[in-house]
Amino acid sequence: MRILTHIIRPFRVIFLVLLFSGCSEEDEFQPSLSEEGGDNIALPALLLNARSLQTSRVQALLKIDHGTPQKMLIKNGRASLDLSNLTAGKHDFFLNFKYETDNAELVSVATAKKTVELRLNQENSLGFLPSDYRFPDEDGDGVSNLRELDYGSDIDDPNDPDFLPEMMKVAAGSFQMGSPANEAGGKDDERLHTVNVPAFLMGKNEVTVHEFRRFVEATDYITDAERDAGGMVGCDILNNERAFFTASAGISWRNPGFRQNEQYPVVCISWFDATAYAEWLSSVTGHAYTLPTEAQWEYAARAGSPSAYFFGDDGQDLCRWANIADRDLRSDNPVLSTVDCSDGYITAAPIGEYEPNPLGLLDVIGNVYEWTCSRYEHDYNGSESLCAEVLDADSQWVLRGGGWSSDASASRIAGRDPQLPFSRYSDSGFRLVRTQ
Repeated sequence: MRILTHIIRPFRVIFLVLLFSGCSEEDEFQPSLSEEGGDNIALPALLLNARSLQTSRVQALLKIDHGTPQKMLIKNGRASLDLSNLTAGKHDFFLNFKYETDNAELVSVATAKKTVELRLNQENSLGFLPSDYRFPDEDGDGVSNLRELDYGSDIDDPNDPDFLPEMMKVAAGSFQMGSPANEAGGKDDERLHTVNVPAFLMGKNEVTVHEFRRFVEATDYITDAERDAGGMVGCDILNNERAFFTASAGISWRNPGFRQNEQYPVVCISWFDATAYAEWLSSVTGHAYTLPTEAQWEYAARAGSPSAYFFGDDGQDLCRWANIADRDLRSDNPVLSTVDCSDGYITAAPIGEYEPNPLGLLDVIGNVYEWTCSRYEHDYNGSESLCAEVLDADSQWVLRGGGWSSDASASRIAGRDPQLPFSRYSDSGFRLVRTQ
């Protein structure tokens, strides 16, 4: 897997690596540095990327077991501490990052805890992931201490991850929706026709695990995959032997069958789940968020291009622009239809790994399919410009954009994937729109 070099919202994997060698369980051992980071801990990304907070005012405290919290040395965005007195066995680690205000008050801005059993004669790692961090909210107003210190009263800042997703402006206009008869891979439900689209805002990124987790923690929401809703078990994952998706019990957005972190697009999401998230975000922000209509999605994804992809018609160039079914995925699934290039990932990728389209939208092709709010009609009849309610058990809604399992044909902008609203796949998620 290649080194991550183009992450729009950076994440940091934090390692504490301890190595035992040639000692009894009562003996002390010395921490050993490794290529993964050594005996130091990176500050949380949200703290490092704060717009107005000073790193020099941050204090890091590490409490081990029931001991007294020890102040760590912070240098170059990392906190370190001498841990040579630790012994083998199970230990509890409690991290607390505090910020010194102008009034010399220390305010807790990020906390995390881990329990790890340190063993003899092997490398032991304590990995703090973004999902391990909690951001205290002392006054209970729904805004973390970190965000209140960083943004003050400006809680509606569009770059504030505690509230509003970053949105891109899409001007009103008309376009040719669908595909021409000579487009490679085109289908008979992609009739070319003119559609007028009013101005709107579209999410720059697909909704992330972090964003969806905030919704779940605030509402105790249980997804359709977690409760086996709609007569379906868990979430469908790619069957490497048969080259199609099959239901798998216990698979959900929390555990999609592959490694993920908080900056990955959330997957295993049904249409109902995505709609519930949009309704919640609307209620807490006062903005009207929805899933995009088919017309909004295609208009924004094309960004003025009449081609199969926003960058042209050559599907072999997809790996520069998208995470799709490539030769990396073929190594796990040799019977799958793939593109002969390498995008660096076998399954999903963190948001923003690839070049944006001309409107600045990321991952509109590949990574994960995206739900729309439009009911599927084989022959376009105007439903592509509407958000529809669930009418009956046989109604289908449309997924767009292709995912990490999609070949060149399925990744075309005009491509449509009709699915029942309870459907959920490990390559399917969503992004949001709202009006101006």
